[in-house]
Amino acid sequence: MSKKSPANRILSLACMSAPLLFGMHTADAASPPEDVHPGWKIVDLRPDNNFKPMVTGLGFLSDGSLVVGSWGGSHDLLQNRQMKGTVYILKGVTGSTPSPQVSTYASGLEDLVGMLVKDDRIYVTGGEKLSELPDSDKNGQAEAAKVIATIPGTHYRHEFLFGLAFKDGKFWMAPSSGKPTPGASGILEYHQENPNRGTMMSVDPATGAYEVYAMGLREPNGVGMGPDNELFVPDVQGNWLPANKLIHVKKGKFYGFKHDPPESWDNMTPTPPVVYLPQGDVARAPGGPLYVPFGRYAGQMLLGDAVSGGIRRIFLDKVNGEYQGTVFYFAGGFEAGPNRLIWGPDSNLYVGQCGQGAPDWAYVKDFGLQKLVPSGRDVFEMLAIRARQGGLEIEFTHEVNSAALTASNYTVKSWYYNSTSAYGGPNMDTKTLQVTAVSQSTDKKSVFLAINGLQTGRVVNLTLASGIQSSTGMSNWTRDTWYTLNALGTSMPFDPVPTALSPAKPAAWTSGMGYRAQPGQIELFAKVGGGIQTVEVMDLRGIRVASRDGQGKTSLTLSTSGWAPGLYHVAIRQGGKRTVETLILP
Repeated sequence: MSKKSPANRILSLACMSAPLLFGMHTADAASPPEDVHPGWKIVDLRPDNNFKPMVTGLGFLSDGSLVVGSWGGSHDLLQNRQMKGTVYILKGVTGSTPSPQVSTYASGLEDLVGMLVKDDRIYVTGGEKLSELPDSDKNGQAEAAKVIATIPGTHYRHEFLFGLAFKDGKFWMAPSSGKPTPGASGILEYHQENPNRGTMMSVDPATGAYEVYAMGLREPNGVGMGPDNELFVPDVQGNWLPANKLIHVKKGKFYGFKHDPPESWDNMTPTPPVVYLPQGDVARAPGGPLYVPFGRYAGQMLLGDAVSGGIRRIFLDKVNGEYQGTVFYFAGGFEAGPNRLIWGPDSNLYVGQCGQGAPDWAYVKDFGLQKLVPSGRDVFEMLAIRARQGGLEIEFTHEVNSAALTASNYTVKSWYYNSTSAYGGPNMDTKTLQVTAVSQSTDKKSVFLAINGLQTGRVVNLTLASGIQSSTGMSNWTRDTWYTLNALGTSMPFDPVPTALSPAKPAAWTSGMGYRAQPGQIELFAKVGGGIQTVEVMDLRGIRVASRDGQGKTSLTLSTSGWAPGLYHVAIRQGGKRTVETLILP
């Protein structure tokens, strides 16, 4: 059912790439689910077929309206600047029975590929500019764009400006590297003409001054925030990238993509990704990652794929203080390829879609807007994979049947990748590893696989036999996972897993402050040697839900009555210094 793209095809911006949708059947090994996840149902948000957003940005206003950024360009004119970007505002999208009403906020924007809504102000990236789209007269239509920063780029070479996030008082965006273009002989040649491309950079909102934070990125299609408000980006397979990636971006690190002529950082040792997303089997053009702050998958991340379609779920496993992890198939059934995801004020998952449609591919739409609403149905699936001493531990959502205790019901393969200047690359030194023993946790929801031959620096593909089900006979939703083993596990099987909140013990923040969740309230603790002057709590949309004068107290209790479960940002002023931290309300 799937079509292979030509070997020399260059994957471009995900929204502008030719799609490949796998032949898909629920629960088949190495095949993403064709249908929506059983725990969710899809709700359409396009009111009619005249509204066809090619989604490259999503955000919410304080009144619950959804802001949608759309690229809108022609796939046949990628070498040109295209002023087709549009920002729409949709009212009536929340709840289980939405009735969307669409209005146009701004149009004629250059190659819109990133967007952020902050404090009811709308910011976009595209072409070479980060801009605000102001609406000073509050008539629902933007005035002339206010340019905040300009980054040198040559559009013909695919130098886009992905984004967008805000933390530590700065914007964060990722200007992509250029792509190879035909030389005089017609052969593809790669030259990076403009500086500071293929980086993560911060931008001062007041001055527009930008600073390179990390290097070695190829096509980082979307900046997301993960645990502890840390930066994550995807990267797309190509030259120097034998597979797609999800990257935890850290200051001064190099992530492997090299330029010609060489950059000063090209000889640095590459920092491995959190997870590889194997080309074809898992992804082809991953989009912006989204953190899950509540519910069963709290602490994990989701990301769509504009070319392969569907959403993947990534479990983050912290080993030796660094993130590594595994990727699962999560949900399919969308009208096009998911590219941008966001949690709504109703805790529904909003899915903005794009891709390149063509009659001879598995799906033809290059636009789409839907959301996932909880269905109330239960599901049995792998919830987490953890590296442990001597093997891997699988946590399931429910108690498992006896088949889960049979070693032959698990197939384990591993390989590594070799980064070269060639486009893409194969799995190297693929090995089949032996599961020598299986043990079970006392709650019967986890099993530990003792595995011979696990090595660092490799991807471990684990496939479960169809006979592994819940103890009540529920089939496994997906049977494959791909774990990136940057480091061997150091903890013992079934060791207790730290949770985001502990009612018995305050959770510590890196600032030295802390908090403790109690039913109906949150207790905040000052750093030793000082008192709380003020505190302000904001939800994911930047809307203030609580504020208090701390009066110099060392602890302060806030009522959480009316707060939805999820992620909140807490701004605490202590000793004249304002610190923003993150808490999760379960």
